[in-house]
Amino acid sequence: MAKHLHHNDTIERKKALFLGESYRADAKTWIKGLQEYGDFEVLVWEAPVKSGWLGRLQRAFGFVKGYFELRALIRREKPAILLAERVTSYGFLGALLGFQPLVIAQQGASDVWPPTSPFLFLKKWMRDYAYHKATLLHAWGTVMETTMLEAGTNPDKILVMPKGIDRRLFQYRPNIPADRCRLIVTRSLTADYGHDIILKAVQYLVEKNIPVSLTIIGDGTLKNELEYLCESYKITSFVTFSGRISNDSLPSYLAKNNIYISMPVTEGVSASLFEAMSVGCFPIVSDIPGNRAWIEHGKNGYLIPLNDAAQLATAIQQAFENPTFVQQVIRHNSQLVKEKADYEKNMEFMNQLYHQLISNNHVWNRRDLIPEISSPSSSRPPSHDERPGASRTR
Repeated sequence: MAKHLHHNDTIERKKALFLGESYRADAKTWIKGLQEYGDFEVLVWEAPVKSGWLGRLQRAFGFVKGYFELRALIRREKPAILLAERVTSYGFLGALLGFQPLVIAQQGASDVWPPTSPFLFLKKWMRDYAYHKATLLHAWGTVMETTMLEAGTNPDKILVMPKGIDRRLFQYRPNIPADRCRLIVTRSLTADYGHDIILKAVQYLVEKNIPVSLTIIGDGTLKNELEYLCESYKITSFVTFSGRISNDSLPSYLAKNNIYISMPVTEGVSASLFEAMSVGCFPIVSDIPGNRAWIEHGKNGYLIPLNDAAQLATAIQQAFENPTFVQQVIRHNSQLVKEKADYEKNMEFMNQLYHQLISNNHVWNRRDLIPEISSPSSSRPPSHDERPGASRTR
């Protein structure tokens, strides 16, 4: 089902057709950017969200039906540009429509997921087809660009730039009491985000009499299981489950804490990490490619091996005991987000590019338009010599 999203005034605008799940935070950010900085009237089409094997079958049928719905919608509404998130679903559907200009965004390190899928070969073919048909491919981070290049994609099609975060909302607020390890997690309560490892690390800290508190933001299928783990580990009084909150409320929660924890098994580009860094939380995150693109171990945060609760506890204690180093890092990271993940600046640039695609007969000159984007680690605070795991190889 398609729906119109308008601005309030009556000036005629170009129409942008967006294929994706409009309830998701990432999609909301992109749509908002199209309206605010591209002056587009946005039409949204999304497939039904279903669970279970029967639900997945119904969702697949929804995409088949959607192909015909979208052909009629395009004839009727005459959008100027088509944008799609997730390469192997909405991106592939957009590619089948044959519409140009077509902009596809890859959401994860690889949209061919999970790697154990019995349909892996088919998903890779769908990915490659969408890559080939796209006018422009959005890689929200370098880890996504790597996947695109490994698939043989023309590098001139790829724009590496995060959507960024609204720094007007997530303002730098570094004056946090250092009386204890004030930890915060802002990821969904699902298996991919390693909350059980974080709770185990808190147990280690409590057993060592390290002052600690943990605030968990969000909701999900594992909430009851995680609450049970807290009881089992005897850390219930140290952990607060705050549930799902509005994005407008999130900065105040971040500002009350000094260490941001995130232990996902896979990551593309994490807006949650940018938000925490912008406000002034010290980041301790899993050692995976998506996080390595922004965090250099011992330079501007800590990278922890997957499923290593002991190493995570050591890193948290290390940060707590070295406030001078932490203060250097949070100042650096807030500036890093300002330079490279500013929603206003990045969205303005992206929408200039979209209008160029429309005006220039769907052709763009990457070398003339895209500014030099230096590595996120090009400006670094002094390294900390006593960082956990400094001798390990990665």
